[in-house]
Amino acid sequence: MILGDMGIKILEVLRFGPMDMQTINFLSGVPVACIKGRIPVLKSLKLVKEDNNLIILDTDGKAFLEDIGSKGSY
Repeated sequence: MILGDMGIKILEVLRFGPMDMQTINFLSGVPVACIKGRIPVLKSLKLVKEDNNLIILDTDGKAFLEDIGSKGSY
């Protein structure tokens, strides 16, 4: 899977609302370097978007989490 566990963790914490990379790191435990690498992938898949340095879960991202049965572990 292109996203991996870290990509899914990022999407799950974004359910709480728009966040910067430091907040994503704090809530998910995913290292900032990995977040920086995953965000372009998530954006290219149209699962997230970025506005004013905040990462936002897009409609397709919400649908993806529902499709995989993610209840959010946070």
